[in-house]
Amino acid sequence: MSYGALAYLRRQYLCVLRRCAFLNAFSSWLLLAAPAAMAAQPPIVTDGRTATTLSQSGAVTDITTATVRGKNAFNSFSRFNIGSGQTVNLHLPQQTANLLNLVRNERSHIDGVMNAYKDGRIGGNVFFFNPHGMVV
Repeated sequence: MSYGALAYLRRQYLCVLRRCAFLNAFSSWLLLAAPAAMAAQPPIVTDGRTATTLSQSGAVTDITTATVRGKNAFNSFSRFNIGSGQTVNLHLPQQTANLLNLVRNERSHIDGVMNAYKDGRIGGNVFFFNPHGMVV
């Protein structure tokens, strides 16, 4: 092999090494940035399809709705997650027996406490529908 061919192969090898180093650095940055971006997203987001109200005080979130059909009340969320150490209280409106919750955009993770309140005390029937699944 001539000196020119060896020099060419060496340049190609160094070019590949530089590309690999860049890709390694870029993928490491993505892995580090992804959890920070996910943590910045609010855990519960309504999607505007129902008259759902969220109020938060410290680690406790209260959820109410004014969307009622007969004995059923409805909430619709694009995201519904409860983190460890968090509490979510779902309030059933007066004269309702069931609270139906639809989560549309992603899987739900329930790592904290979820309560249902009917007439000011724990009770009522609460259902979740999530096409992406739920992890409890």
